[in-house]
Parts: sequence; structure tokens; C-alpha cells
Amino acid sequence: MNTAFHTLYTVGVEEKPDPRLALITGAAIKLMAEAGADAGVIGHFALRYPSIVAAQLAPPPSPPPVQEIDIEALVRTTVEMVLGLSGGGQDGDARPRAVKSKRGRGVDLVKRNVTVGGKRTSISLSAELFRKVVAVGGNDQADKLIQSFVDQTPASELNRSAWVESQITQHLVLNQMTGDGARAH
Repeated sequence: MNTAFHTLYTVGVEEKPDPRLALITGAAIKLMAEAGADAGVIGHFALRYPSIVAAQLAPPPSPPPVQEIDIEALVRTTVEMVLGLSGGGQDGDARPRAVKSKRGRGVDLVKRNVTVGGKRTSISLSAELFRKVVAVGGNDQADKLIQSFVDQTPASELNRSAWVESQITQHLVLNQMTGDGARAH
């Protein structure tokens, strides 16, 4: 006997058949009888049709479980990758490392004279960053690079020194990635 039909129409079971299945099957059998179908055909139909309809009325299978994403691990991996690209490790490793504040105590700063809007002023850069820039192209090229970034600083920027320092860092990383360390801006 068909298991779907048996499950839905078992005598003595407290579960009632799906009313939609009963209505659809009953209407189909009634139409067959009114059309003058043979009793054997109606019987065969009555045994097989409910299982076909029950399969169509059954809820769709549940989707596979969604794999949970470990956000903390994703962020950690991304930060390690970025620190690795910024030249943090000599051999390109991406170990997490303590990062000092650029403007915190204990960070040596170098003041460089620049011109902004025709007026002389100065900006402060990390001494380590300045040494890297000088190592790439010498003092004159370093001053030209710094001035070019000062000239590009948006008027809305409140901390010109930090913005220029950020741009120089990106410039050095880009040069390191492209292997064009000798190119001056």
C-alpha cells in the first residue's frame, strides 16, 4: 500500500488527513464517477492520486543550514593582511603587532617647513616615516614629495600633518608593492 495514502487515511489514528488533500481527491473521484469511469479505474485512481497530491502539498524541504561567519576571525585576518602589506614585517609575515599612536607620547616627530596658500608653515611627521622617505630619494626629493601632498590636502581637512603622513605612507606602500622604490612623486 502507498505510504503517503496509508499515512493520511489510516483508520484508528488520531491524526486527521490534510483537508486540502481530501477536498482535491474527493473532487477528482466525483468527476471521474460522473464521467462514467469504470470502478476499477476509479479504485486505482483513488489509491494513487492522494500520494501525488500529498507530495505537491507537502512543504518544500528546508534549505541547508547557513554556515555561521566568525566576524572576529574575519576582521583579525583582514587586519593582519593589511599590516603585512604595510611593510610591518621584514619577511612579509602578517603577525599582529602593537601599533603606537602616531601622535602619542614616545613617538619622535620631525617638523618640515612647507608653503600653504603662499604662507610658510610647518607640518609634523613621524621621524621614522621621514627617514624612509629620505632613504628612497634623498632630502630634496623628500621635501618635494611632502610639499606635493601638502598641496593636495583638502581644504576641509582639519589635521594637515596627519593627512600628509597618511598619504606618504600609502605612497611608500604602493612603491614597495610595485617594486618601484626609486620613483619620486
